[in-house]
Amino acid sequence: MAPVVERRVARGVAVTAGGAYDGVLARVLSAFKDEGRMALAAPLADLLRAALEAAEWAGEPVVTVPTTRAAFVRRGFRPVDVLAREAGAEVARILVARGRRADQRGLNRVQRAANLADGFGVRGRPAARSGVFLVDDVVTTGATIAAARGALRSAEIEVRGVAVVASTPRRKYTAPGA
Repeated sequence: MAPVVERRVARGVAVTAGGAYDGVLARVLSAFKDEGRMALAAPLADLLRAALEAAEWAGEPVVTVPTTRAAFVRRGFRPVDVLAREAGAEVARILVARGRRADQRGLNRVQRAANLADGFGVRGRPAARSGVFLVDDVVTTGATIAAARGALRSAEIEVRGVAVVASTPRRKYTAPGA
């Protein structure tokens, strides 16, 4: 899988992705996350590294979006942490999930934002004082990224950029009868 870097703005946040979340990339990411196929970490990390570099990452610590407790128990690992480390980044695990969240899959744009309202907190500070990069696996509507970035900003931590492995293709809404 060769990187095809895409930049987009999701909920007012500039996000750089290493590829489009469809076809082969969607299946590979799912096999890594949900089936624990760790051999797929390297090619996925290559996409994340391409996104980080395109976003002008200069080695700052990365803050990964935390997985839900239920997903961690089910998988036994934190996929985004694994990918960030494999991409060569120092992971600062300071962003924590608060409360109970539903799985974002299957929720619409409004439901995703409501699901994440006050969904993250910050525990500690990164070792570097020059800011951090926020990293996740997939950006869909941007609700998760916006909530995570908001929590970091509230803790007065500068978010210098946002990178993800993949970005879902944007779909245009056509009103019925149009």
